Amino acid sequence: NFSFQQLTGNKTTNSFTIPRFLLTGLSWNDLIFEQRLTARQAILLNPTINYTEPAERQRRNKNKSIFETLADMNQVIRLDDLNIVDGKINIKLNGGTEMKLDNATLSVESRSLLGSDKLSGIRRSVNNLNFSKGVFHINDYAIELNGVDYSGDKSKFRAASVNVVNDSRQIAARAQTVSMNEILINE
Repeated sequence: NFSFQQLTGNKTTNSFTIPRFLLTGLSWNDLIFEQRLTARQAILLNPTINYTEPAERQRRNKNKSIFETLADMNQVIRLDDLNIVDGKINIKLNGGTEMKLDNATLSVESRSLLGSDKLSGIRRSVNNLNFSKGVFHINDYAIELNGVDYSGDKSKFRAASVNVVNDSRQIAARAQTVSMNEILINE
């Protein structure tokens, strides 16, 4: 069982709990002297990953982009490829944006993802993403996705169900058996 906690003051801000994992190409030098995990590939089995954007970033710049958040993650872990099998992922960004994924299995080209400066780069970095339940809070919207299967190489997306609601309940939408043959991003 591997656990990592990043503390800000006396409070845990980021944590990773990984019951089992495989690492290939581990750099012991970076791990011991730089306190950074550097490897070619990591396969994380049943991990719980909690990431919270640093609060000091909120005071300096309220409109932090997803790319700056990815750069922050790169300070802790450097991997060429990341594979997660049946994980729980919780990400909280300043401004109230949150993402929670249950039973998530994904394959990501980490260096490409962390070096992305456009959404299309992120899309190309994700080889596949599957999860049983995902909840996203963006501004005053709550989006729940169930039974999701995304294939990055073909940019295909399927979900058993999608529910969207805003806090004032003025918008409420539900769709069953959602399928997109291609996702295009207009940047």
